Amino acid sequence: MIRSLLQKYFGSDAYLTGEGALAYDTQQQTKKAGIVFAFTFVLLAFAVSLTLVSLVAPILDLVFVSIATALGYFSIFVTGVLFMRVDFVVNYTLSAVILGVTTDYLVFMLARYREELRLGRDKHTALHVAMEKAGSAY
Repeated sequence: MIRSLLQKYFGSDAYLTGEGALAYDTQQQTKKAGIVFAFTFVLLAFAVSLTLVSLVAPILDLVFVSIATALGYFSIFVTGVLFMRVDFVVNYTLSAVILGVTTDYLVFMLARYREELRLGRDKHTALHVAMEKAGSAY
């Protein structure tokens, strides 16, 4: 709105500068990136399926990424309630990091689980060993 008023009265030579204008322009550009995250998830689900040769693994990935994203956005909400301000860039960064870290951890855990099954261990022991060797996620 301000940009259109500036151009109306001062022509195309007018520029709006400052932290607010930069933040607004960045927010407008990153808002368009939602489809990129969706495409990235589809690509990661396909990669997980190929890596683990499984049709169940991408579904597990979707479940774990959804849970992690819900917890992440809940923490942003709580932070906003407590401190009154959370920058919009946090949302996009959080989404990208959660998608990558959760998928990576899932692939690592499932690969360790399969390795233990191949060594002849039963399912419960294989799961215990995989979790023990992978360590905690926190």
